[in-house]
Amino acid sequence: MRDRVMHIVEAERLVVDLEITGQERESKEEKAEAAGQSEEVSTTRKEVVEITAEEARERIAELYNYYQWFYVRMPYDIEFLLKEGKTYNIYADGCGGIFWMEEGETPSAGFQCAGIYKSEQQESIVDLPWYGYTMESSYRSDLQKIGSMNWRKPELSKPQLPSLLEDGYVREVEAYIRNELSEKKKDGTYQVYFGRYEDLGRDVRSISVAVTGEETFYLQCWVTKYEDGTYECLPVGGSYMGEKKAGMEKAERIIQLGRLVTELEINEF
Repeated sequence: MRDRVMHIVEAERLVVDLEITGQERESKEEKAEAAGQSEEVSTTRKEVVEITAEEARERIAELYNYYQWFYVRMPYDIEFLLKEGKTYNIYADGCGGIFWMEEGETPSAGFQCAGIYKSEQQESIVDLPWYGYTMESSYRSDLQKIGSMNWRKPELSKPQLPSLLEDGYVREVEAYIRNELSEKKKDGTYQVYFGRYEDLGRDVRSISVAVTGEETFYLQCWVTKYEDGTYECLPVGGSYMGEKKAGMEKAERIIQLGRLVTELEINEF
């Protein structure tokens, strides 16, 4: 989780003008005791996920395009994973993860390879959408080679993403924006467009929004749901400070998606 935090904070180290500053794998063990016997631990065998080389190539290109769409300027630590014109061997881990290494290299203990996979915090999430997978380097050795590819950066296109529904995480972002606008006496009618909505863990979401109205800005949040049912919104990126132009471009791309749009009316009188 810490790596993911740093990835977002370093890639989008911004603060919103409105002072918007601050949306494991569980091992299931069943112990049974019997007379004269020691404790036994039963484990559930995981279903093997099969993936072809063509599916892997498509998934890599789609996720790269997804990141490029939302980041506008691709962070170096992602762009570095796939070098233009290089040939890569592709591997699978049998759990839905896809990995690749430059031709001539072999996955082995102590060496990193780039990949798309569920992080430890995402392991318990059932049916995690492909765009929610982690894309970064990882130490892997037990992989099966399924093919190869010559990497060419895909032409940027609008990601085909499903619509979003309002839930507790979405409403917490709305409440955060409403409070900040109200405190700054930014009265008016605003539209909130939701873009990224990613499961970083069982009760943590990464959500990006574009806000339009009396003024336009971009905001990236982490929203956490606690055991008592309450939520907390923590901004980790935004517009107007340091990268105003990039923030406006990100806002425009979120608006183009039209995944979910809500309206806020700010009036202190």
